[in-house]
Amino acid sequence: MPWGSSPTTWRGTPLGSPGSRFSWRSCSGGGTLSRRRPERSRLRIYLDVLDAVEREGGRARITKVLSASGVPYDRFLRFLGELESRGLLLDSRDGDARYLEITAEGRKFLEELRRMDRFLRGFGLGIRRPSLPFLSKIYL
Repeated sequence: MPWGSSPTTWRGTPLGSPGSRFSWRSCSGGGTLSRRRPERSRLRIYLDVLDAVEREGGRARITKVLSASGVPYDRFLRFLGELESRGLLLDSRDGDARYLEITAEGRKFLEELRRMDRFLRGFGLGIRRPSLPFLSKIYL
C-alpha cells in the first residue's frame, strides 16, 4: 500500500477524527503525535483568562494571559473584547508593554464562576464543554 493511502491510526481510531483524543501535527514535513485538549465552553475560557490575570496580582501582561488561556490568538482577541465590553477586564499600556487588569466586577464574576464550577463538579459536571448550554444563556 503506498504511503499516505490509508489514514494514520492510533489504537484503531483515525487520528484527527471526532472520536480520537489525539491529533497529528505536521511541521516542515515532520509530524508529532499530540494529545488534544478537551473542548472547553466559553465560560471555561473566561474562567481561565480571568484566573490568569488574578494569579498575577490583578494585572498581567497580555502574552502571559494568552499563554494561560490556551486558545489561538484570533479567538483570544475575540474573548478579550467580550470581557472588556462587559467591564470585567481593562486593557492598559505601560510604555511598550500591554497589560490586562481585572476590575472589581471581574473579580466578582470570577468568584461566581469558581463557585459555580465547584458546585457542578460536585455532580461530576464542571464548566468544561458546551454540554450545559443553558449556563451560557443564564450567566452571559
